[in-house]
Amino acid sequence: MLPDYSMLVEDNPFVDARLSFPDGSIDVSKVLLCGHSKFFADMFLQNKSEQKFELDNISLKDFKAFYNYILQGGAFKISGENVVLLMNSQKHTNVPDIENKINTWIMDQKNIAHLGIVYENSIDISLQIYNDRAKSMINLHYEAMHEFKAFDSFKKESMLNLFNKDFNKNKNQEILVNIVTSWVEFNYSQHKMEWLNLFLEIKFNCVSDCFIKNFMKINTKIYENSDVSQFMFSVLSERIGNLTQTSLFTPKNEVSVFGSNIKHIGFENNTKPSPFGNTINPTIFENNTKSSPFGSNSNPSFFGIETKPTAFGSNSNPNFFVIKNKPTAFGTVPRPFCFENIGHPSIE
Repeated sequence: MLPDYSMLVEDNPFVDARLSFPDGSIDVSKVLLCGHSKFFADMFLQNKSEQKFELDNISLKDFKAFYNYILQGGAFKISGENVVLLMNSQKHTNVPDIENKINTWIMDQKNIAHLGIVYENSIDISLQIYNDRAKSMINLHYEAMHEFKAFDSFKKESMLNLFNKDFNKNKNQEILVNIVTSWVEFNYSQHKMEWLNLFLEIKFNCVSDCFIKNFMKINTKIYENSDVSQFMFSVLSERIGNLTQTSLFTPKNEVSVFGSNIKHIGFENNTKPSPFGNTINPTIFENNTKSSPFGSNSNPSFFGIETKPTAFGSNSNPNFFVIKNKPTAFGTVPRPFCFENIGHPSIE
């Protein structure tokens, strides 16, 4: 355990140098600094007789956090108030014991409320080890952090850097939508331009229909952002399209208007069996003057237009089937949903 020199904070008889920073100056002991940091040892040894030193790349506030670590020794505690200051001082002092203490503090679940601050302030190549640790903890506790709005004050660069496709891929996508939206609405004028960019990193195919419906009802600010509203409507449109495609055709092995065990699509490709036989064209009828499954010169639509020739004759009803118990193109007694409208001539 390091010795406690905290009594020297107020009255230090070993003071023999003055350090000047952009935001102030402080009197220090060369011996204490040399014993804890190679950075200061090299600086003092290069100028043994010098008593005043200027440091332009570190603030007095950051240095004081480091100096308190030296003076307090084993009694020193890292907290949410000094962790960023210590990280900043580490860019220059690079003390192994401080690095270990910071890493241990980051990995402690009790400190997750401060993970966002640590992550944002460690996006620096010299602090990469802290950034990686903070990111790994955010990865585990992002839902809890969202509950107390830990991401709302993030800078734009931090949000874009963290919530990318790689980070998002194994997360609850609905929680991510809420995190992004909460961040945007926290400072709408400054964050709104990144709303769509962050949404594009989320897998909306893993977001439920119910969630999207409620989201669009509650978060009315999406309608103030044309890009985001257009994106959300495109998500809805795609889902409606998929639903329509699924419901258009009878699933395999279920009974359909043509019989049982047909595929999802109405007709097979050339040279494969179809409801009408083998080796027919994928379309039900050919264009005029071409042969069709029912003969030549049939109308290109499934049924002929009224007063024009059709596959079954002239003036036939546009519906495929007739009223129950009357003949149809495929036989009698078709299913109820195949009946033609009442009052129109049938295919007889």
